[in-house]
Order: sequence, then C-alpha cells, then structure tokens
Amino acid sequence: MMPSDLDMAVRVLLAVPADQRRSTAWRLVARARIADAFRRQSGRIHHEFGTGTILASAMGFARADLPDTCDGRYRSALAVFLEVCRVMNVP
Repeated sequence: MMPSDLDMAVRVLLAVPADQRRSTAWRLVARARIADAFRRQSGRIHHEFGTGTILASAMGFARADLPDTCDGRYRSALAVFLEVCRVMNVP
C-alpha cells in the first residue's frame, strides 16, 4: 500500500458520517480485493472496481477534499481505515 492509497481512503471516509466509516472502509478494501483477484486471473482491469489498489477502488466512492493538516478528523478516519486493514489482513 502506498501513501496515496492512505490519503485516498481518508478522503472516502471523510465524505461519509463518522458512524458509517467502518463499513465504508470494509467495502473499499473488499472492492480492491475483488479487482485485484480479477486482474490476477484475467490480466485485465475490473470494469467497476479498477486495478486492485485502494486508490482505484476509491474512484467508485464520493471523496472529500483532504484537510490542509492531519487534523483530528483526518487522524480518526485514518485510524478507522488502518484498523479495518489490520482486521482484514491487508499487507
């Protein structure tokens, strides 16, 4: 995972209410996994979920602008995403 994936995940999570962030993070990661498996099997990009990266998966979600600093909202959204990645064993 690249820093750009983390920023994009945070943008997706900041675009939804705080109580929906965990489920949104799960969907974001699940879609990336589906796309990655499809790409590995077929050699093609998934028509809806992209290339298998978090960055590509995020294109299917609303995205907020990043704050100018890593404020409390940013850190909270990042923490949710990282926890979901830990639970889902994302490398």
